[in-house]
Amino acid sequence: MPLSLLNETDFDILEVLEGGDRNVAANVAIEIDADRNYVNTRFTQLRNEELVERVGPHDQSGLYEITDKGQVVVEHREEYGEVDDFSTLVERELSQSDDGDDGAGTSRMVANDSDDDRGMDSFG
Repeated sequence: MPLSLLNETDFDILEVLEGGDRNVAANVAIEIDADRNYVNTRFTQLRNEELVERVGPHDQSGLYEITDKGQVVVEHREEYGEVDDFSTLVERELSQSDDGDDGAGTSRMVANDSDDDRGMDSFG
């Protein structure tokens, strides 16, 4: 599935996972008000495009999280359909992130943890 074949449900799924949360298709389907079987199908496609990955204690668990590539896709959602080659845009953004950082996912996680650091100061 070229990134040119993404649909609104795909973006909705990615947005649910965008905050770094892990989730299963059944929960995501409820959150975006979509059919669970259809969401499962879309997760398979998103996994094939390396936008999400299956995580968890077992290979066959239905627990997913967004990848760095998936994060970039969400960040550029407004440009989808407006640029000639969305896949190239995403790959260019990924390579720029890799060049300027030791891991795009790492910098996102640090930014998300800032509230936790303030909470720890009150106990210290």
